[in-house]
Amino acid sequence: MTKAKTGDFGVVRVPLSVGQMTGATSIMANGLVALASLIILLPMAVFAVSLHVLPRSFILLGLALALYVFLARRPLGPTLAAPLVWHDLALCLAAALVLCVLGGQGHFFYSAWDWMSRDAVLADLVGQGGLPFYRLNGQDYVLRAPAGMYLMPALLGRWVGLAGAHYAMLIQNALLLAAILYLASRLMRGAKAAAVAGLMFFSPLDIVPRIALDLWTASETGTFVLSPLTMFWNPMVPVWGLVPSLFWAPNHTLPGWLTGLLFLYYLRGEVPLAHLGLLFVVSLLWSPLAMIGMIPFLAYALVKDLRARRPGQLDLIAIAAAACFVPVALYLHMDAGALAREWMIGMPRFWVCYGLMLLFAIPHAWLLLSSWDDVPGWRRAAIAIAVVALVVMPVYRFGAAYGDNDMALRCTIVPMFLLGFAFADHVDTFSTRGNWRAALAVVCVTLGGITGVMEIRRAVMDPAWRINDCNLLTALHKASPGFLPVNYLARVDRMPEGLVIDRGQRFAPEQRLCWPGYPLAQE
Repeated sequence: MTKAKTGDFGVVRVPLSVGQMTGATSIMANGLVALASLIILLPMAVFAVSLHVLPRSFILLGLALALYVFLARRPLGPTLAAPLVWHDLALCLAAALVLCVLGGQGHFFYSAWDWMSRDAVLADLVGQGGLPFYRLNGQDYVLRAPAGMYLMPALLGRWVGLAGAHYAMLIQNALLLAAILYLASRLMRGAKAAAVAGLMFFSPLDIVPRIALDLWTASETGTFVLSPLTMFWNPMVPVWGLVPSLFWAPNHTLPGWLTGLLFLYYLRGEVPLAHLGLLFVVSLLWSPLAMIGMIPFLAYALVKDLRARRPGQLDLIAIAAAACFVPVALYLHMDAGALAREWMIGMPRFWVCYGLMLLFAIPHAWLLLSSWDDVPGWRRAAIAIAVVALVVMPVYRFGAAYGDNDMALRCTIVPMFLLGFAFADHVDTFSTRGNWRAALAVVCVTLGGITGVMEIRRAVMDPAWRINDCNLLTALHKASPGFLPVNYLARVDRMPEGLVIDRGQRFAPEQRLCWPGYPLAQE
């Protein structure tokens, strides 16, 4: 067996095929990297069908080049070259399926209210057989949303119905989450099951400010009621833990976690920059918000690679593939100026909310920095960039309306995942020190985990509402009367000519029942 040292981290690359290394029937862990990348990529093919011939041709060419990059044989490090441990993979798949079901996917359990709009997007994609168009108050609109999570399930739904589309989305997301959990576990030291559980339940210490706010309310009303929405305590700088992000916004969360995880594999020399960078590009169709949070990590990887070597063939193919996806950028950017945005530095109460965020949302960062010498060298870049991103991002906000802060809520998904990974895998190190860090780590794990428990409790205790086919205008009118969803819609007269095919169909607001059994349901 031939072995060759690589890069700064001493990772051993094994330039052998699967059959040569582990036997013809074995599958390496790298297969999960390919599977997860393909789940993110393949919606591009469905998206291309809604475009005119020229942009469609570019997308399909980019798809072919991306398939080559994601599936190309290359020397592997020991983690990705190792054969799959099927027992561990089965546990990850079971955990992923349970989490996705509890998060409201498939509507077996309660679904958070963000699923009102997500259900409508899926229903509209199934109903119009392409990117849907709308008419509201005499103005025509087209869906302008990162629809990556919905496109493959919607394609299936055209044949098997809307319920089948929901179940297909559940399976798609569970497979993606299972791959993430398994690949994360391979990088963890010690007890992998405990570390993965610690990662998934990683969260700000939401329960402390939540109780304080509810006690303040009780002092005025005379009755103490603990709000089940534990993470809704910071109105200006909302930074969420992993379970709430997964339950409320899997379309943003899953691609963010995957790209962040593959950045860790990049730092180990096991995933090339070509793969990581191209995954970033195709993930934009799932979540440009999460990918904003990925930019500083990708910039670090780019600078590091350019200093170490010249671009190779795989890099050039990845660049060519990325260039072919320009129509996606045009689609996501059309009429985006309607989004509200502003700097927050001089706003009233900002510095109070910001200080509370530093204290209660990311105390784990200060613990890790205080024991920097114990952090493995290859992880330090990820932790440092994550902490800087979490400190800097909240000073600016944007969203569908003034007051929304997607910079803090969604763009922090990647840095929070990487901070959670480092902290969850470092808890054992804290405990062996037996000092104040160990006590604070226990506090962070215990109090932070309450947020995930509260989310699961609500999923189990509150009634589920059934799958429905209300269109986006109808659903949002019921949830937020009078609100124009500029984060989902673009005016057709602002759409670049020759981009999206207009088939002449239009959805309009309806007076009908949506979400039977849910309190917001109304005629």
